[in-house]
Amino acid sequence: MKRIIFICFVFLMSGHTLSAQDFEFDLFNKIDIRTYYDSNVLNLSDKDIDEFLAGQDPDKYDFKSVDDIVSTFDIELGFKHNLVMGHTQISKFKLSYDKYWKNGFKDFKFLSFELIQYFSKYVDVRAKYSYYPYIFINKYKSNFYSPYEYHDFTYSKNLVLSGINIRILDFAEFGYNFKYSNQNYNDYFPEYDAYNFINEGWIGLRPMENTKIKFKYSYVQSIAQAEKVYEPGSIEIRDPSYNSNIIYTSLSLPIIGGRWNKPIKFFTSFKWENRYFQSPFSPVVDPFHSRRKDNIFHYEGWLIYPLWHILDFRTFFTYESRNTESPNGTLVSDEKDYITRTYGVSLQVRF
Repeated sequence: MKRIIFICFVFLMSGHTLSAQDFEFDLFNKIDIRTYYDSNVLNLSDKDIDEFLAGQDPDKYDFKSVDDIVSTFDIELGFKHNLVMGHTQISKFKLSYDKYWKNGFKDFKFLSFELIQYFSKYVDVRAKYSYYPYIFINKYKSNFYSPYEYHDFTYSKNLVLSGINIRILDFAEFGYNFKYSNQNYNDYFPEYDAYNFINEGWIGLRPMENTKIKFKYSYVQSIAQAEKVYEPGSIEIRDPSYNSNIIYTSLSLPIIGGRWNKPIKFFTSFKWENRYFQSPFSPVVDPFHSRRKDNIFHYEGWLIYPLWHILDFRTFFTYESRNTESPNGTLVSDEKDYITRTYGVSLQVRF
């Protein structure tokens, strides 16, 4: 946390110093406060939920409830300037914090820095770095500490993004992003450490004013470092490496006139992911990864109502499900299939 505070201080002082120089700049800030209900905070399967409600295996289900209320605070600080070649740049710093009211171990935070460099009205490139210091998934048994008890399955993540966006007049745009991330798990699960490579291309269309349609395809390669911790010939082998195809589409459109010359908007998106695990071992040796396929579906719907020219009220709903196919059948699907829903509201102010 001290490092985060120091970085924020440096960023703010840099902005103050630059403002004293002889160049034009505009603030580009946003605060988003959100509260929502999450029906399944750990993405538990029906089997896990039934066991928790029945009081079975208390070491595994060491939490207060399956669902929870979550409060989120996002702040994005940035400014638009023209330091390089007279072209516009946008520098951003973002800090996000999620607070779970009943299951505090699930609290989540991250920070990111982004620089967008415009070369013209129609072309820009960007670079972004994000840091996730602590991500809690669930409790699992470790293969490396005897006795084999349940431990928190957690990791930290660094993510780097670079991309280019190209606009065609005012009705179309397309772009490409490359992302690299590394996931570092705690000492109980070192075999899950992974490098992730993501290539994605997208196209956006604006068929009419205030309306946008977007299509995006992503290809993910997640390469786990299982060989770092397993002895050759070991019978305790897990290789969670996978490749994934992700298709995403979204639609934003006005549905009725609003206030301050801003319409009331509806936003919706769909995401389909087919994830193929790459374990080279047999289903007997690596039962939860060998020849496994996950089908993940995610839906979002938002209604955005302008309260003022810089303030929006938003309400939203999300739905996500995972269906797993494996040679081991219900042994895997009973543990990995899940459904979760969220319902919430937010206030967003821009200044």
